Amino acid sequence: MQGAVGIDRETNPLVSVPRAVGMTADLTSTFLAGLKRLVSGDVSRKQLAGPIGIAEIAHNAFEQGWFAYLTTLILISINLAVLNLLPIPVLDGGQALLIAIEGVKRSPLSIRTRDIVQQIGVTVMVMLMAWRSGTTSRAIGRASSTGCGTAPVSDACRRDRCCSRSRVRRRRRRALR
Repeated sequence: MQGAVGIDRETNPLVSVPRAVGMTADLTSTFLAGLKRLVSGDVSRKQLAGPIGIAEIAHNAFEQGWFAYLTTLILISINLAVLNLLPIPVLDGGQALLIAIEGVKRSPLSIRTRDIVQQIGVTVMVMLMAWRSGTTSRAIGRASSTGCGTAPVSDACRRDRCCSRSRVRRRRRRALR
């Protein structure tokens, strides 16, 4: 990870593993604080990224180099791991919650109850994914119909100078000449 001074290149596992665990804990607490702000409304829900947005973020990081790309993938993996532990029925956290309820109740939940809880969880997850993918797709559609696909149309975009996609298009045009 990029530190205040530079890149941390510790090779001794007795030092690097505890440091990596600490960094992961810091990133997790930062993510949970952001999730709390999102739920409370302090942060706009437009800040969420669906699968298309995550792919764009990974692509942009890849353009910056391998280190940025791997760092981004680490962040995404940690975020997905934390989300997986949330008490939503179809996720691992939801399964742990159901097992805890059975432990407190000291008897298994009925199959009908489990089915209903799972169906509600699946419905919520599908709706969340569709909502997030749909808003991302519409935003990309608006941007690509007005400009280069990464930003609203601007004079720079009209002149093909605003982003890496424009640079790629210019290179292709030069190659065809």
